[in-house]
Amino acid sequence: MKNKELNPEILRYRNNKFSFNACILAIVFQCIAFIFVYKSLFINAAFYTGVDIIINILFLLFVFLASEKVKTYSVKWGYIIIFIGLINLIRIYTYIFSPFSGENIVGTVENSNVIISVISYCLVAVSLTFGGIVAIIRGKKLNEFMKLLKEGER
Repeated sequence: MKNKELNPEILRYRNNKFSFNACILAIVFQCIAFIFVYKSLFINAAFYTGVDIIINILFLLFVFLASEKVKTYSVKWGYIIIFIGLINLIRIYTYIFSPFSGENIVGTVENSNVIISVISYCLVAVSLTFGGIVAIIRGKKLNEFMKLLKEGER
């Protein structure tokens, strides 16, 4: 029967597919949320709408960069994607449910679209959190193994 523990020797040669796929899945969920918010919204030239579009573009670019970094077991980027996932939960409140946005998103967008968007934002956070946790655990294990190898070479 196979050993369920990760072999650090194998981690040196294989990419962290789980964390990479979690980041890509988060990008997909973010696009779904974006589409459903703006699908039935009558877009008026509000400042906050433009800011949200820029934030979405930056999010997509940054998470794609992070997906490449966690693929190589970067512990630092594991923490970063967890933080990005938590920020995404805050975005639910600041845009969809915010009384300060200057736009009545909940009143303008159909209820089903709001529900799908909220669920998508939550799935982004969950996906990034799990991907970050796996990247941190595997990255630390690989870093410890690499230190042992360096000490053995001396």
